[in-house]
Amino acid sequence: MIVKEFWHLNTSESEIREHDFQSKEDIIIKSLYSLVSTGTEKIISLGMVPPEIHSSMRVPYMDGNFNMPVKYGYSLVGEVVSGGKEFLGKTVHLMHPHQDIAFVSEQDIMIVPDNIPAKRAVLTSNMETALNGLWDSKISPGDNVLICGFGSIGALTAILMKQIPAVNVFIHEISESRKQIAKSFGFHIFDKEAAFNQFDVAINASGSEDALQICINNTLPGGLVNEMSWYGDRVISLKLGSYFHTGQKIISSQVSNIPLDKLARYNLKRRKKVVFELLKNDIFDKLPFSFVEFDELPKVFHKIRNQTYNDFCTIVKYQ
Repeated sequence: MIVKEFWHLNTSESEIREHDFQSKEDIIIKSLYSLVSTGTEKIISLGMVPPEIHSSMRVPYMDGNFNMPVKYGYSLVGEVVSGGKEFLGKTVHLMHPHQDIAFVSEQDIMIVPDNIPAKRAVLTSNMETALNGLWDSKISPGDNVLICGFGSIGALTAILMKQIPAVNVFIHEISESRKQIAKSFGFHIFDKEAAFNQFDVAINASGSEDALQICINNTLPGGLVNEMSWYGDRVISLKLGSYFHTGQKIISSQVSNIPLDKLARYNLKRRKKVVFELLKNDIFDKLPFSFVEFDELPKVFHKIRNQTYNDFCTIVKYQ
C-alpha cells in the first residue's frame, strides 16, 4: 500500500515522502486530521532536542531520529478501515506522526465518542497537556491565575481553568490578534502597569523566558509558577534575586507522565477518557484553528522555522 509520510530532512527542509508500506500491525487507519503542536514541533524541526533526552522524546511510530531525518508528530485522528469488529469504522485518536495511512496496534488507539467531531478530537493530545497543567497547578476556587501565551496550549489551559468556580483568569500575550481571541472568550488581559498584578498561580505556555520572568515577578508570596513551555537545547536567563525570594515555588508541567499525586489512581487511558469528557464541550470549536491540506505541510514548517508563522494553530486535513 502506498503511504504518504511527513519528514523533516534537516533543519531547513521538510517533505512528503511516498513508499510502499508493508506492516504486520493489527489496525489500518485512514487519517482524517492531525494537529501541528507548534512549540514542540518547531524545536523538533530545528534539531534542538538535547541529546540526553532523545530516547525519552521518541513517540510511537516515529521513524528516523532527532539528528535528522525524522518522521514526527503526535496527535492524529482517523477512521479504522481494517481491524477488529469493535474498531472497524470507528473514529479513533492516537499518538502518531503526520501520515495519510497508519498501521498500528490496537493497544495504541482510543475510540473517540460519537458526540465529539473528529476535527475537535485532534485537540486530544494538547488537551492532555492542558489537563496536566491544571492538575499540577492545584487551582482552587477563588484563585487569580495568570497565563502567559495564548496559543493552543495556553488557550486550552485557560478555558479549563475558567470553568472552576470564582477563578479569575488573566492572559498575557504579545500578539494583538491573540489578545482579541482571548477577549472574545471573556478573559482579562494582563497589563503590567495595572494596580492589580498579584496572582496565586502563574503559568507560562509561551516558550518565552521574558514571559516566565513576568510570571515570577507577579506571583504572590507562597504562590506557584508553572512552566509549561519546552525550550529544547536553548539556554534561558532569569532574574531570581528579588521577587522569587518571597517564597514562590516553580514547577514544570508536561504531558508525558501523570502527576505523581495522581499516579496511583490514574493511567494514560483514564486521563484520555477525562479529556474526551472535556472535549464534549463545543466551546473548543470556537478556537480559530487554520486548516491545511496534508501536501501543504512542508510550506507550514518553512514559515515556522523562519518566524513567519502567525496562525493560532494548524490542523492538517487528509481528505
